[in-house]
Amino acid sequence: MGELKMHEDAKPKSEKYLKGLCVLQEGLYELVNHLGEGDSSNVSLYKKQGELNEKVAIKKMKCAKSESKSNLYLSEARKLKKLKHDFLPNVDDVFKEGDYHYMVMEYVEMDTLQTFCERLNDKSKKDFVKESLKKIFLNLLEVIFYIHKQGVMHLDLKPDNILIDGDSLDICLIDFELSRSFNSDPQKYDDGLKRAIHKYTAPEQIENSNVTYLADIYALGGVLFYLSHGFIDPPRNPYINKFNLFEDIIFKCMQESPDDRFLSANDLKGSFLETNKNEKRPQEKLINQKKRFNLKISSNVKKARLRINDDENLMGTPVDLERLGGEIKITLFYKGYKTLETSFVLDSDCEKHFDLVANRGLLNLTSEPSDICIKLNSNYVYTPIRNFDVKADDAKILIEEEGFDVINDSFSLLGGDVSKHYILKKPKKEIIIEKEKIFEGMSFSYIKAGEFMMGSPDGEEGRCSNEQQHKVKISKDFYMQTTQVTQKQWFDVMQTKPSRFEGDNKPVEKISFDDIRDFLKKINERVGFKGLDVISVIDNGNLNKLPSGCFRLPTEAEWEYCCRADTSTVFSFGNSLDSSQANFDGNYPYGDGKAGTDLNETCDVKSYKKNAFGLYDMHGNVDEWVQDYWDSDFYSGSSPKIDPVNSIKASDRVIRGGSWASDARFLRSAYRDYSGPGIRLIGLGFRLLVVR
Repeated sequence: MGELKMHEDAKPKSEKYLKGLCVLQEGLYELVNHLGEGDSSNVSLYKKQGELNEKVAIKKMKCAKSESKSNLYLSEARKLKKLKHDFLPNVDDVFKEGDYHYMVMEYVEMDTLQTFCERLNDKSKKDFVKESLKKIFLNLLEVIFYIHKQGVMHLDLKPDNILIDGDSLDICLIDFELSRSFNSDPQKYDDGLKRAIHKYTAPEQIENSNVTYLADIYALGGVLFYLSHGFIDPPRNPYINKFNLFEDIIFKCMQESPDDRFLSANDLKGSFLETNKNEKRPQEKLINQKKRFNLKISSNVKKARLRINDDENLMGTPVDLERLGGEIKITLFYKGYKTLETSFVLDSDCEKHFDLVANRGLLNLTSEPSDICIKLNSNYVYTPIRNFDVKADDAKILIEEEGFDVINDSFSLLGGDVSKHYILKKPKKEIIIEKEKIFEGMSFSYIKAGEFMMGSPDGEEGRCSNEQQHKVKISKDFYMQTTQVTQKQWFDVMQTKPSRFEGDNKPVEKISFDDIRDFLKKINERVGFKGLDVISVIDNGNLNKLPSGCFRLPTEAEWEYCCRADTSTVFSFGNSLDSSQANFDGNYPYGDGKAGTDLNETCDVKSYKKNAFGLYDMHGNVDEWVQDYWDSDFYSGSSPKIDPVNSIKASDRVIRGGSWASDARFLRSAYRDYSGPGIRLIGLGFRLLVVR
């Protein structure tokens, strides 16, 4: 029978067990009960023969394929025997029997940290951060610092691998199946053996590339997020989320580059203790100080220049800042608008909004051919026009006439009254955008212009404060790619294969925003737009000046318009989501959705149902880069209502849609995220838009 030897003459202990007694090591260990099972191992409770009949936990693991690698893992396991710490189980023995390795450990009767947290009542959950988190996390830091000092890295740290005594809050770190010594040679480890791939796993572990003890530091950040954020797993891409507590610590722990993390568990401990200490200071610190208030200032002109109390430094609206109380004098000015000066008394937190009055001028406009219907500042008129009253900063002309090139122009009247004359030219060649075929395998849906409510209502479960609901108008028809850009489509243009999860019809991932800029330049050159940098054109405020037929990224508003597809529900499929509808971590559904499968990787595009606009995977599979710079407050009230796009330079770009690694709440139509433009992630891709 291999590793489990059956005494045929023995009577069964109970009907729950196999006939006879299951034993190991020639009867030294007698099976009592099975405790749990993982991906490549299981743990059972055994009774050790002897005067004490003590209970032990024995982990059973399949041997590696080669003798040398099998011996390597036995050697690593024996090192664990030498680890002695109050927060570690004692390892009594390590042996090989048949095709399996066995590790004999002290049996500890405790709940896992995950089970303990899930069982807390409402009051205990509310008080957890204040009363319990600090001790639990310091205990964890202590034991991680100890094993690192002994030259061992754990590599599978998560709440389910931490046991806890509910009374004393003492812990026991378990499951060293993946652990390695610091000086181990990664080339000797079999790729076929289990690697941790979960929300606490460092990127280099998932890639199996240059794994060091700093992977444990990454996981510690994930555990701190879990303990401080209502017992939910950390986001797969933590630097694209804002944290409620311990923001700086979690952010630094979970940096993609190991070099950017804390250098040790002790280093992390110092910052953690300092953060806890600082949380108690504010009340003491503010005694005998003048009171400060929060002041928010916005204007109807985004990024109007703002001066407060004759300060030399200028700010742009909207702005959110702390100010001492008293009289505040502000000056607002913007090219093409009348300067506004006003003052008010600041004696409480407040919001102020100011409407700037535009300067105006007169416009005379003619065209060839004459008598053309044009769109001037959203109004339809016929040329020629005389003495047309226009705001000084925003004259926008759109001329569309069948058989002629489209003219899309804007200009300023700041120099006085202006005369304009346009000559319509017949195009040298006609660029035909076919809905179903531009390049082989690429298909696009025709999206008509329209209005929709962007963002989420206050009562939506899981909503974030940056999802302010507001009406948006998309003024121009366009074509949206029906799928995320596939690996084959990427290779056809770039001749590179960057993706972690290989497959021609899987979405391309591990591509940065900067990589997409190069892709767009090359694909646009193929259709006759040599040297066109569409991203820069839009960043410079010229979204509607791009030529018909060129490729670009959708704006954030266009993306959500397509995702919703004329719906106002949480998802385009309704108010619930489970893993039968999209590729995400099916263990965390939404609404009435039932827990399901977690593919733990990308899947082929078109594997799930399309939405009403004919678009696939607007929820899940991979997150999608969009054009906009990130600003959490961009939609706070002063953003444009027609064709909004945030072109105000910032350090990050917006991503939308959620990925295979996300919980369902991160796939909501309104959910907003961001990432640095140079970042490449295994859950991040894009889709194309074609200008009509």
